[in-house]
Amino acid sequence: MEFIRSGERQRLGELVAKRLKETGWVSEVETLCRKYVTEHGIENLKYEDMIDDVKDRARRTVPEEVKKELMDLIRQFVDDHLGLTEK
Repeated sequence: MEFIRSGERQRLGELVAKRLKETGWVSEVETLCRKYVTEHGIENLKYEDMIDDVKDRARRTVPEEVKKELMDLIRQFVDDHLGLTEK
C-alpha cells in the first residue's frame, strides 16, 4: 500500500506521538498507569491487565484536535494519491 511504502504512515505516527505529548495526553496516561500500579501493587503486576484497565480511558481522552488533524492529513494523502475529490 502506498500509504506505508511512501513512509506516510510512519510520518503521521511520529506526528501524532508529538502532538499527544504536546497536549499533555502522554502525561495523563502515565498518571493512569502509576495509579494502577499503586492500587494493585508491583509484586504481581501483569502488563496486559494494566493495559486492559487503562486503554479505554486513554482512548476516550485523546484530544479532539489531534484526532481532527490526523483525519485531515489522511484525507489529504488519499486525495493526493487517488484524486477522489475535485480541485
